[in-house]
Amino acid sequence: MGIGWSRIPTWVIALITGILGSIITLIVSLRLTDAHKRGKLRRVLYKDLDSAYAALRHLYNYSPPVFSALKIRNFKMEQFKTVYANAPLKYLRDNQDIFSQLPENVAFDSIYQLFARIANDAEKEFDTNAAAALLMVHEYVKRGDLKAKYIKRFMSQVRRQDFEEDPLTPPCWTPTSRFGRAQYGSPPSGKRG
Repeated sequence: MGIGWSRIPTWVIALITGILGSIITLIVSLRLTDAHKRGKLRRVLYKDLDSAYAALRHLYNYSPPVFSALKIRNFKMEQFKTVYANAPLKYLRDNQDIFSQLPENVAFDSIYQLFARIANDAEKEFDTNAAAALLMVHEYVKRGDLKAKYIKRFMSQVRRQDFEEDPLTPPCWTPTSRFGRAQYGSPPSGKRG
């Protein structure tokens, strides 16, 4: 005859139940904590990508005719350096273990490497590097490496539809009356209304 629960002392049953309960609680809490950290990191990355992509697309197409090409290039580089200076690089270094768990980590890693090249380029090849970065982001979105649901949720200046257009053509900018910043809009139609 096997050992039944009635033969095991109560304190052993309580001990086994307590140990199993603490192990299950530990596993569940670690999973939830990692999921929360991944969500927070995703929000930071997509918000930063939103501002950097919008600024880069605008700067790439910015060329007033009254300035020399050298002045325009230097202006574009300085403007992008201010955007890139706010990049969450320190947050990424502190959370490498969480970043490596994201399926988008390869896409973000290559995008940030290209952003660093744009911001720190000694040869000042802004337009070439900016075009490469815009095309890279565009291709990652098109392939699904950057998730559409997170673009919709976290990116306010760039819409999912903007990635269906050619990234090297000038975007249509419409001012917002409430926040005073420019956002993408649809091109004006020929009708007035």
